Amino acid sequence: MAFISVMLIITFLLLISSKLLERFYVPSIIAMMLVGILLGPHGINFIEKFLIFIGKSERLSQINYTIETFNIFGLVFIMALAGLETDLAILKREKKALILLSVLTVVIPVIAGVLTSIYLKLNLVGILLFASLFASHSVGIVFPLIKELHIERTRFGVAVLGATMITDIISIIILSISIQFQRQQSIEMIGTISLFDRINFGDNGFLMVLTFIFFLTVYMALSFLVFPRFLHDIAIKFKTVKLHSPLVFLFIILVFIVMGELLGINLVVGAFVAGIAISFSGVLPKYEDIDRILNNIGYGVFVPFMFYYIGTQTNIHSLFQVKNITATVIICVALIISKLGSGYLAMKMSGFNHLKSICAGLMTVPQLSATLAAASIGKQLNIISDDIFTSIVVLSVVTSIPVPILLKYIIEKFSVKFDFIDDLKAKEEIKEISDISDETELVI
Repeated sequence: MAFISVMLIITFLLLISSKLLERFYVPSIIAMMLVGILLGPHGINFIEKFLIFIGKSERLSQINYTIETFNIFGLVFIMALAGLETDLAILKREKKALILLSVLTVVIPVIAGVLTSIYLKLNLVGILLFASLFASHSVGIVFPLIKELHIERTRFGVAVLGATMITDIISIIILSISIQFQRQQSIEMIGTISLFDRINFGDNGFLMVLTFIFFLTVYMALSFLVFPRFLHDIAIKFKTVKLHSPLVFLFIILVFIVMGELLGINLVVGAFVAGIAISFSGVLPKYEDIDRILNNIGYGVFVPFMFYYIGTQTNIHSLFQVKNITATVIICVALIISKLGSGYLAMKMSGFNHLKSICAGLMTVPQLSATLAAASIGKQLNIISDDIFTSIVVLSVVTSIPVPILLKYIIEKFSVKFDFIDDLKAKEEIKEISDISDETELVI
């Protein structure tokens, strides 16, 4: 009953926080993070104090482990559902904005990240780590926010979400390379199921990078070109039992994740690739409302606890514990300006107006779970110092909480209107019919 009591209180607070804060333009995902910050070990330390109060303190590690598991599944569902949203026909409509946003919001921030890391006097591995941090958008913020604003099928939403996926994959690849470099140089390896942890490339880092990229390419090629056919056949065989439907798709997603982890590919990439592969298989329309069911499971159960967990891991006191203020300011300013500027420039070049370009730039700024995970790994592998780690935590706090609030305020305050792709298709079809009618009349 201790676990049930804890979950009851947390669930209640997650429910009411979004409702109470929506009038202040606070997105629900940020409201849930704030609950985690308040209740977590850096806040009032609710779970531990509650368990001590009821005499069940020995259950603390079990409950924390369960919530951490919910966090992992929340991340898996967010990435997989984002992959399921991938529609090549729709992406092709916005390929100019997608390409420009992907390229500019990687190249310009990476240059800023490299220059920042050089200023901080980091080695090659540290430079790669910072390049990864500056390249990434936070899909954990962008995708839920786009869904909350109901703009996932707009020109704006498609461009931003597509670019976020591409940049996150690029970021994780750079991060994986930096980690493998550091692991090969370390006597002690961090235990994972990755085959790269069992292979010693010695001082030949170039060979390691080529091998990793080769495996990644094969993984992607198989996932997008070969596996969708098998996924279709497997899913159809289990279609007759209704209870099997969510389990089939969960099984497929987990298989992709484990396959990726064996090759040293982060679970975020594996889950996203799984979603795309399922989308490419064409099986979704044959499962009635399966996308709605998966959304309900993910966003109804795991995702709220993911944001709660992220909140519990966010040390808000870091804002007051910074020792190297200059380095922290440089890191924050360099990332915010490079992301905001590159996002704005890309969308303006793609024909979007001033406000939408600002909104797109803001969406690329937040640095959340991937950034914190990369920083933690960097600290654990002695790539970065404790001071720089604290600076990155501060970066995560100042970008992931205020920026989405500002973004929602701008969209609602200035009544920003977005072009829905379905409406544009309808207008194009009407125009085509009208043109054909005009041509027919001329012939007559």
